[in-house]
Amino acid sequence: MVGNLIINFLSFFIRNSIMLIGAITLMFIESPKLSLMVMFSIPVLLFPILKLSKHVRSLSKRVLEEQSLLASNIEENFIGIRTLYAYNQQQYLSDQFEKKIHSNIKHASIRLRLRSLFFALAIAIITGSITLVIWVGSIDILSGAMTSGKMISFIYYAMIVGMSAGGIAELLNELQSPFAALERVLELRDLKPNIAPVLSIEILDQNYSIRFEKVSFSYPSRPDILILKSISLEIIQGKFTGIVGKSGSGKSTLLQLLLKFYNHQSGNIFIGSRNITLVKDELIRSKIAYVEQNPTIFSGSIRSNINFSRPDASDDEIEHVAEICGILNFTNTLELGLDTEIGERGIRISGGQKQRIAIARALLYKPEILLLDEATSALDTESEEQVLFNLREFLAGKTIISVAHRISSIEKADEILVINQGTLASHGTHSQLLRNSKIYNLLYKEQK
Repeated sequence: MVGNLIINFLSFFIRNSIMLIGAITLMFIESPKLSLMVMFSIPVLLFPILKLSKHVRSLSKRVLEEQSLLASNIEENFIGIRTLYAYNQQQYLSDQFEKKIHSNIKHASIRLRLRSLFFALAIAIITGSITLVIWVGSIDILSGAMTSGKMISFIYYAMIVGMSAGGIAELLNELQSPFAALERVLELRDLKPNIAPVLSIEILDQNYSIRFEKVSFSYPSRPDILILKSISLEIIQGKFTGIVGKSGSGKSTLLQLLLKFYNHQSGNIFIGSRNITLVKDELIRSKIAYVEQNPTIFSGSIRSNINFSRPDASDDEIEHVAEICGILNFTNTLELGLDTEIGERGIRISGGQKQRIAIARALLYKPEILLLDEATSALDTESEEQVLFNLREFLAGKTIISVAHRISSIEKADEILVINQGTLASHGTHSQLLRNSKIYNLLYKEQK
């Protein structure tokens, strides 16, 4: 919309401004008295524009927001098409979409009514002004103060002034939509990150142990609910550490804070001897690879999704991590192998295959710390065990942190942290926790 404003509206404005200035100059040459009468109509014309423009802009912004919601609603429905049909909710979602359409049409029609009102006022003022000029001019012709030729020339110039002024006024009205669109763009541009701006450390030491000291945290959207409650824990460099706990206990939140996606409200988080609050985000993330339960898969090939983390990686490196994660087991049966296109959001592959690709992407990154957030939940137990064994071999001496609901995936961890209601309830090896932790025992028995 802003591009359209620059390309089309700007030339229209320049053209009409030149015509307006030229016609006004020629009018004053013909008759200063009548020219002043015409000039009086221009501020009268601009006054309602200024009054209406605020309403038009706010409505334009509302219409743009609703169009954005419509687009996202359509996208969501297509992404969830199977869920939609599985629950026979086609008619319900169609009705919801119709309500959104009607709301959009309602506000768009109000905006059009205001524009129509403006045009009606503009035409009435311009027509009334020209009619008044003709009437006064006719009196001057009868009195001999003006010739009919001059009068005809003046009316011609006045019509050009009227059309040019009306065109500029219409343009000012039309500008409200691009301006509303520009406001939305600038709002995004001017958003400030919530992460603490105090960044003084530009280098990490070679110690990648992780330490949480009395860290408390609540999400910005729910400031009254503490997810982590003065939690203290330590994860030793080079160890495979599992994190378990009930849903909502704060397991994944630990990883989010470590990646500096959020600021903790109190306490300190250290990597080695460095307080991460003082370390640049990019530096922290250059040492950490992160794999989510529902990983982001981009349209393109399997290869392009793996080397997303390191676009300059060689084919040998890509194939090596693909083999470690068991990706070659299914790509070898495909005609194009790793270069097979997998569709938008990986629609042509299974959930387990997506997780394998995401883990391969993380391994290619060569991280010092690997964060796995339910990263193998879509794999069967045997495949999960093999993948975890392979990545521990590949990342020997590196820190691996695995958040898990399925205890079988972290039974062989060097240490397991049990999180309960935002605090560290207990920690130890699998056998130690079976003896000493009631919460761990309960989680273990629920899965047997």
